Amino acid sequence: MDIIKEMSPGTDVEMYQQLKELICVDVLKAIQLLGFNYKEAIGEPLTQICANAILSKSRKTGQSKRK
Repeated sequence: MDIIKEMSPGTDVEMYQQLKELICVDVLKAIQLLGFNYKEAIGEPLTQICANAILSKSRKTGQSKRK
């Protein structure tokens, strides 16, 4: 969660606190038993966020090397 917070500093900090409180082993197990797909709901958006961050940094370095 802290990594996401650093990658998108404009996001509301209170939202991260609420998410952190929801993430405990018992809650996660119960949600999974109800059919929640973690890979689809969490993994894919995180992968996209990381890919966007990498691409934005590589574009910046690519532009500075061209000058």
